Amino acid sequence: MMLAELPAHGRAVVGPAPSTVFAAPSVDDVRRAALAELTGFWAWAVSRPWWWLRADHIDLATTSAARLHAALDRGELLTKSAALNAASDDVVPAQLREFCVRRRTQLHRRHEAAARHARIGRATVLRLVAKAQAQSTV
Repeated sequence: MMLAELPAHGRAVVGPAPSTVFAAPSVDDVRRAALAELTGFWAWAVSRPWWWLRADHIDLATTSAARLHAALDRGELLTKSAALNAASDDVVPAQLREFCVRRRTQLHRRHEAAARHARIGRATVLRLVAKAQAQSTV
């Protein structure tokens, strides 16, 4: 799927734009890529029940299911948000879509809190390091 997405959504960090290097995929290319992902990675994942115990894996599976369904059904490459919004309950149950939205909102809040705590923690240790360095020169 990644190679199918590069021409439309890829951004160059160094070098030419992906759209100038990779040809835009056809509808059949998109379907083949989705089928390969489902019969490859996702077939592996569903055979490992313990893999599903992590929230980030459930989130990945939910968004991937919505995107892969659109790719297989219509040959469309959708963003994660667009795919979740477009997915019907028979593709991705509402409770899973809500889980993803709730989890992402909470992750954003946790990242903000973690960044705030990181700044405070670093400043605390920085003061101690400065104090220790001042004492070691005495």
